[in-house]
Amino acid sequence: MKMKERREVAARLQALQTCYDLDTIIDVTTLTGGEWKTLLRIDTAAASYVASISHPTTPVESLAYEHRLLRYLHARLPQVPAPLVAQDGSTYFVEQGRIVCLLPLMPGVMAEGDQIHLAAARFLAQFQRVGMGYPDPAPRPGVPAWHTWDWHAATWPTMEAMLLAAANETTNSALGQRLWRACGEWTPQIVARRAQIIEERAYFQQWIHDLAHSGRSLTMGLLHDDYHGNNLLAAGETITALLDWDSCHPDWLVWDLSNALWEFCHDDDTHALVVKDTQAFLATYAAAGGPVPVQEYDLIIPLIRCRRMIEVLGSLQGIATGGAWDESPDYLVHNLLALEKLRSVTIEFDLNRILVILPITDPRKVEDLALQLTLRYLGDAAQVQAEADDAPFNQGGWKVGVYRTDGELPVGYLFFSSEGEFLPEFSTRFDRMRAA
Repeated sequence: MKMKERREVAARLQALQTCYDLDTIIDVTTLTGGEWKTLLRIDTAAASYVASISHPTTPVESLAYEHRLLRYLHARLPQVPAPLVAQDGSTYFVEQGRIVCLLPLMPGVMAEGDQIHLAAARFLAQFQRVGMGYPDPAPRPGVPAWHTWDWHAATWPTMEAMLLAAANETTNSALGQRLWRACGEWTPQIVARRAQIIEERAYFQQWIHDLAHSGRSLTMGLLHDDYHGNNLLAAGETITALLDWDSCHPDWLVWDLSNALWEFCHDDDTHALVVKDTQAFLATYAAAGGPVPVQEYDLIIPLIRCRRMIEVLGSLQGIATGGAWDESPDYLVHNLLALEKLRSVTIEFDLNRILVILPITDPRKVEDLALQLTLRYLGDAAQVQAEADDAPFNQGGWKVGVYRTDGELPVGYLFFSSEGEFLPEFSTRFDRMRAA
């Protein structure tokens, strides 16, 4: 931290101590996670707190909206931190052009996504139900609903020019050089996907506009809009806090459901959803009374893809304008690969079972799975043949015919998901195949 920054922080700490009548401050630690603001842990002899120092561009009206919302939610959900009230009755003050407020230090540790994904699904349902009762439906100042977002219209030409200029590693273009400096060895992969970026941006800009004007009634409520493991604290498998409300605003609740599903159920290495985790997350959310009805589940995958495109544009915009807080070229490429992987995925709700449909893979793997089952239940008097079929999913999946070694007609069928999960509820029972 530079000397000037140290002096500014010291002045704000002094103002905090005065405004909130704090005991003597014995320790101050910078916390991670405040990408768009500065977060400080403040320890006093009596208690510990978190001081939030906003970004200079944060409007006072937006923070005031957030604080009203947090106080409403905290009264109904103790896992939501409520801003503390200063001696003059306010919940923030402005010091040297930055908005400063004080929050309680919440219990728990940063949640590990693969350990608490079902608890996260339950808590999301709980938060959304409570949020639907919030009496103020007005938009949050400075945070528009996603279907009204401008898709970085002002800086998009600069992003396009940067991608074009960076096609040549020895470019003399300042924009092209900026992409190479920021992304290094990742640059060729990003530049090679220039057409994909242009096409996907145009597609989703039109798609979300059409959805908003289609007349389809979607469930509205409060979006947290950044629901992932780094913003959740937990004690064991219990969620103890939901943090970072910078982007919360009224919108379609399926946005939060789709974003949370991706955050807790994807694999970073494959850039794809993990089917079993996805099905379990959605089933847990629905069982916990999540307010997004199953009739809206068809939007989950398109909205995940849309959000991936928004993240791509955010990364490129930050690099092109020099305003990126974290350039993370690997994250940019991850989102581009996920956009591609998710193109053939759908989610359906059929026979009271959530089905996540992925692209078809190698039939030999499905044959092996089916053979293991038939050997176990039918012995070696049967052979299997795997064939791609759209039943029972309307898209993807496997239908495997089971034949006896001495017969030409199948004695039954086994059904598998595209990932190879056996689906007994759709399959012929083994006792019937044995009797055939």
